[in-house]
Amino acid sequence: YVKLHAGGETHMVRETIGGLEERLDPRRFARTHRSTIVNLDRVREIEPTFHGDFHVLLRDGTKLPLSRTYRDRVL
Repeated sequence: YVKLHAGGETHMVRETIGGLEERLDPRRFARTHRSTIVNLDRVREIEPTFHGDFHVLLRDGTKLPLSRTYRDRVL
């Protein structure tokens, strides 16, 4: 199952995150972690943390992980 957060609501979808990633527009969505995909229009800033990792800070204040594996796709 994948949990989608959209418009203040949460939806459960029976699909793998990899399958969902393939269907999303890569110009608008990016995988930031093995368990996270974000809408790039909602990103406010990217904050560095320790050991080369980063956090993605969304406009609503949500802080999400950005791992080294996916960093180049987002930056």
